[in-house]
Amino acid sequence: MIAYILQVLLFQFLFLVLYRLAFRRTTFFGLNRAYLLGSCALSFLLPLVQLDFFIHAAAAYPALDRLSGAMVYLEGVELSAGSDHPGRPGWLFILWAAGAAAMSGLLLFKLYTLARLYRKGRKTRGLRYTRICLPESEAAFSFFGWVFLGDAHREESADTILRHEQVHVRNLHSLDLLFVELLRVPMWFNPLLWSYQRLLREVHEFHADAVAVRAGRKAYYESLLTQFFGRPAPTLVNPFFKKSLISKRIAMLQK
Repeated sequence: MIAYILQVLLFQFLFLVLYRLAFRRTTFFGLNRAYLLGSCALSFLLPLVQLDFFIHAAAAYPALDRLSGAMVYLEGVELSAGSDHPGRPGWLFILWAAGAAAMSGLLLFKLYTLARLYRKGRKTRGLRYTRICLPESEAAFSFFGWVFLGDAHREESADTILRHEQVHVRNLHSLDLLFVELLRVPMWFNPLLWSYQRLLREVHEFHADAVAVRAGRKAYYESLLTQFFGRPAPTLVNPFFKKSLISKRIAMLQK
């Protein structure tokens, strides 16, 4: 198992390096999204193929066979470390289980927070989405078919934000973020999944901007700049205002 996890990390690292070098600055947002999702899923499958290949190759080469035996032996030592009694979980398993439980609790809390906001807000049914108006708030984000929007926004600004968030809704961007959140439960120790989630949110915003800006470039820029200090949103949603992305989004809109 440890060898498998290390291979997953290696593949994800290589995929992310390639993305940053070759694809991140391009405007093929749909392809970039597919690459990130596909490479993330593929990184969990490739080690299985690699391990299979290694076992078959070991039969043909005695040196590889000895190395394979050594790896199995080392894995057995690592997995049994910290437990003097067979059948009892080792400290590594206890640590992993505690981290997985904490991440599960955090994910449930995020979903509970969204559900509470949904219940508290004033709902208006739109085409393929439900607008939830939050009292005395400057929030602006979406989650699947819910578009959360604070009532502190001017009507013109609210219309711009709604056009943007409808792109997220139509393209099921929230599904991508939820997919990575679920992967982070068992793989809570993997920092590369945080990078995947951050890059996916970036691509989502670029894509939504590219579609929404068609209604008026000047007004759209003004919405991004004048609302720069909006309230931060949870990592599980697609927020309209995120300080670390504003400058990147404006630069990408120029392309």
